[in-house]
Amino acid sequence: MEELRGEEIKLDIDDFGNNQKLTNVARNYHGLAIYYAKKTGMRGFIHTKRGMRRVL
Repeated sequence: MEELRGEEIKLDIDDFGNNQKLTNVARNYHGLAIYYAKKTGMRGFIHTKRGMRRVL
């Protein structure tokens, strides 16, 4: 994580690993997103405010 927060990349990362409720929500979302991608034939996608966008 520290490598990603460094001067070169400068990402702002919220580490929610200690928040069990948020961890569960993220895991559930990930599972549903992967299921949806497989079901629709997407090999890669990005989820934006406008919905899922196929990238592969």
